[in-house]
Amino acid sequence: RATVLLAAIAATLAAAVATVALAAAAKPATTAAVVTTALGVDGEGCEVDPVDAGCVRSVSIIHKKRSAYGNNKECTIAYPPAVPISVTSFAVEADASCQYDYLTVNGARYCGTEGPASVVPDGSPIKWHTDESETEAGWKICFSTVAPHDI
Repeated sequence: RATVLLAAIAATLAAAVATVALAAAAKPATTAAVVTTALGVDGEGCEVDPVDAGCVRSVSIIHKKRSAYGNNKECTIAYPPAVPISVTSFAVEADASCQYDYLTVNGARYCGTEGPASVVPDGSPIKWHTDESETEAGWKICFSTVAPHDI
């Protein structure tokens, strides 16, 4: 019985190692494309980070000699995972009611420098909106448990 059990454990371990090796060999663009589809990222204003596929960021352009997001942009993350959001950066046009440029998570608007850190998405889409004027550096949010095997 011990020999059969050890053989089963060895086979399971070998399969796990093979799976990890295949995932590690995947091209980042392929991984980003899979995550883009899984998260449902759509629109002109944001994208899956090509370096870190578990993150989504506002699309930046060079504007007035600085990097900033563009005007009149809309983007949706249709299927955010129900894990706490990690905010890597957040600099969005600020105003008291977040009516100009804002990221909406769970129905709440975020602007200025206070992003949705530690907020757990409730299943509703995350939306990004910019108006026709002022822009800032933008944002990057991460979903720590998103990996190719989770998709």
